[in-house]
Amino acid sequence: MIRLALRGLRARRLRSLLTALAVLLGVAMISGTFVLTDTIKAAFDDLFVAQNRGADAVVTGRLAVDSDFTTPPSLDAAVLERVARLPEVARAAGQLNDRAAVVGSDGEVVQTGGAPTVAATYMPPPFTAIEIKTGRPPANDGEVALDADTAQEEGFEVGDRVRVAADGPVREFTLVGLATFGTQSSLGGATVVVFDLASAQRIFDKPNQVDFAFVAAREGVTDLDLKRAIQGVLPADAQVRTSAEQAEALSDDIGEALGFLTTGLLAFGFIAVLVGAFLIFNTFSITIAQRTRELALLRMLGASRRQVLTSVLAEALVLGMLGAVAGLVAGFGIARAIDALFGVIGLDLPSTDAVVATRTVVVCLVTGIVVTIAGALGPALRATRVTPIEALREGMAPPRGTFGRRAAPVLAAIAILAGVAMTAFGLLSDGGGETAKLITAAGGAVVLVLGIALLSPALVRPAARVLGAPLVRVTALVGRLARENATRNPGRTAVTSAAMMIGLAVVLFVTVFANGLRERAERILEQTFAGDLAVLHEDGFSTIPAAVAGAVGRVPGVAAVTGIRAAEAEVAGASGDTFGNGVDFATLPAVYRFDWVDGEDALLGRLGPRDVLMEEGTAESARLAVGDAARIAGVREGRFTVRGIYRDDGILTGFTLPVAAFDELFDEKRIVSALVDLEPGADAGRAAAAVEAALEPFPEARARNQAGLEEETGAQITQILGLFYALLAMSVLISAVGIVNTLSLSVHERTRELGLLRAIGMTRRDVRRLIRYESVITAAFGAVLGLVLGLFFAWVVTRALAGEGIVFAVPAAQVAVLLVLALLVGVAAAVLPARKASRLDVLEAVAHE
Repeated sequence: MIRLALRGLRARRLRSLLTALAVLLGVAMISGTFVLTDTIKAAFDDLFVAQNRGADAVVTGRLAVDSDFTTPPSLDAAVLERVARLPEVARAAGQLNDRAAVVGSDGEVVQTGGAPTVAATYMPPPFTAIEIKTGRPPANDGEVALDADTAQEEGFEVGDRVRVAADGPVREFTLVGLATFGTQSSLGGATVVVFDLASAQRIFDKPNQVDFAFVAAREGVTDLDLKRAIQGVLPADAQVRTSAEQAEALSDDIGEALGFLTTGLLAFGFIAVLVGAFLIFNTFSITIAQRTRELALLRMLGASRRQVLTSVLAEALVLGMLGAVAGLVAGFGIARAIDALFGVIGLDLPSTDAVVATRTVVVCLVTGIVVTIAGALGPALRATRVTPIEALREGMAPPRGTFGRRAAPVLAAIAILAGVAMTAFGLLSDGGGETAKLITAAGGAVVLVLGIALLSPALVRPAARVLGAPLVRVTALVGRLARENATRNPGRTAVTSAAMMIGLAVVLFVTVFANGLRERAERILEQTFAGDLAVLHEDGFSTIPAAVAGAVGRVPGVAAVTGIRAAEAEVAGASGDTFGNGVDFATLPAVYRFDWVDGEDALLGRLGPRDVLMEEGTAESARLAVGDAARIAGVREGRFTVRGIYRDDGILTGFTLPVAAFDELFDEKRIVSALVDLEPGADAGRAAAAVEAALEPFPEARARNQAGLEEETGAQITQILGLFYALLAMSVLISAVGIVNTLSLSVHERTRELGLLRAIGMTRRDVRRLIRYESVITAAFGAVLGLVLGLFFAWVVTRALAGEGIVFAVPAAQVAVLLVLALLVGVAAAVLPARKASRLDVLEAVAHE
């Protein structure tokens, strides 16, 4: 029976290929996710090891909050001197890290996507974190080195003049060297500007300070002995790790950050696998129906039901293994494609040689095999019900069991109700952990999809009558035949359309949710931004020098400017980290309107140095009310009294402090934005031009009015939406493959019927239209189900996030475009089967059995 199954696969090469392709595409998404994220993590690990090269221990400031994105506080140079005098220490060197901007050869700021432009200082050997590949290290405040990648991309060579902006206006430096980092020519995709230490301390206003102290041990001193010796001379606000511990800590941090990326990408992989499972189920269902006589003859020849079941499952096992192995290999291409997608939206990620972990191989093989066998199990069990007597009947299909006749509708209703309840409970309930609620909601979504898939056969006939009506009116005979063919086997049509349903449902959900985010962002700006201009970084989210606010404030026609500082923080009792803002409350009311939950504008003038204003979401999470004491941790820790609660999840998220109090907790000197209010009666256009002129020395800063801010926010959301569409393209592609597979098998099944139609006068063109219309009806049915499902998911999620200001807003034009694209997918999927059907030889087709 196993040999017979393998021969059957060889005999049905096209069907086998299309089924394996569904497995391949789904597994490739999972394989690509693991390969990409494992490779990124390996690249970062290489960089972290290289960062500590030559050092046996690393000394840093101690953070009051466990943060992945906050730079530890600077160390006094006296600490470095004490460490250097220890007998266990052979050499100690300090390094300073900060932010900067490089002006490219085209006069524009060098953009590095999600990676920043890092300012770092050179350390002499034995510390070789930064090595000068070409030229020499910078030696004074008029010289810099650049990472080799940036220099190559911008066409810079040693000896060129390079414009760099640090904590002030742009300056010209002489490029004296090109740097590498370990085996990498860039630092995780970032642009890196290298200074000498003394110059950087002056430029970044960090006199006698370093951000990191790298220590090399004397010969014979172990890392642990060195660490213990250093601990004895450190103040309470500093800490020491061995170089291995430092690299591991940084690796753990990046691992946590990549965990979110991995989970998100695996979600798209799961969707692709789920869609592929429907394709596999449908393919085996059709082929089992077409092989009824073959299976019955096997039973007459003595094959048992167990042997028939084994034969069918053996086919599934082989297809699953082939598809999984091919998908594992194809994952390398998917990883490159996803990496390229991130590059398109400006998120450059570090890379190294592709990493294939054992976990990747095991998960991909198990997923491919299990999904294929699970998809084939139902049809395989149906095959065992073929009785020998059916070998004498032509055109018989395996009998439909009790489950299909009676239990399926009941189970469908139960699954739909359970899915709706689980989804709603997971997203709308107040209690329980966030992870548990998310898992419940995701499980509910899967159960709901399966329930609709079970119910959809009962909907095929009424839906086909409605969806096929326009085709019948246009071409009465061909349209009616296509509609009847679509309803001839409702289960087959339903399962085929289910793949389209899932893909389109997720696409619509993402579209509606993104539209809600866009409207929320626009509403927040309208409600809270009272100024005329906002100065932000060129990329819209990075920080800019604080000197920008002063430069803009001196522009004629500008009445007030408020610079907003922000840093990652932790509020005791609140779930997760948040952001703290530092503002000047004397100028803030001119450019910002508080949406008070508990408070009033009058209290802004009465705030003391130990007072804080809490954003509503943070206050609720930490269970804080006006008058309560809040413990806030940043670089350092402090206690503050809540004086007001406001609503804003856009400009002043988290909480807001006076500048002096902010400086007690954080070391962040740069600002995220400068909000500008113009004098009454000032010419807005002329004032905006004057502000832009004042920003010329700060190339990374750019002014926007409110309309510009809204447009930029919308563009960013659209860009992210495009990324989601690209990742979901795999699921849509699998659904198209499903339609091709079903139509191809259907054409084979109806060979004699098509031959008779041609014999009585149907033209080849009409045959092509017949197959195409049948495909369109199937795709349209899936699109309608996907529309309902996608809108439901979007409604539930937006209701769950209504407190965050996200609204349920359906972009009618985009939804219409997506529905049209779904129909076009149906048309495209029918091209090959329609061509095959139209080229059948009439006489051979009529004689076909």
